[in-house]
Amino acid sequence: MLREYVYGLAGLVGVKKPLGQHFLVDDLVAERVASLVEGRVVFEVGSGLGSLTLYMARKAEYIYGCEVDRVFLGLLKRELERRGVGNVDLMLCDAT
Repeated sequence: MLREYVYGLAGLVGVKKPLGQHFLVDDLVAERVASLVEGRVVFEVGSGLGSLTLYMARKAEYIYGCEVDRVFLGLLKRELERRGVGNVDLMLCDAT
């Protein structure tokens, strides 16, 4: 599921190598990481297309996400809205 979601979106908008973009595509890894944030407030650097964000939103109390790519930020905001996710706040920022 995650692999298709990420590859589909990344194929549409392209990957920006200078930004060091890498994408989590393993559902089991995403589930494992999400289990570590249950009930916590999370600051996620590099929310990207939301591979991890979408999983963590199911477990975390709240997520503050930082993304430098305007296109990815817009896509993720739309996906969160489409899914009715209300515990994620995304911002355009460079965490370097």
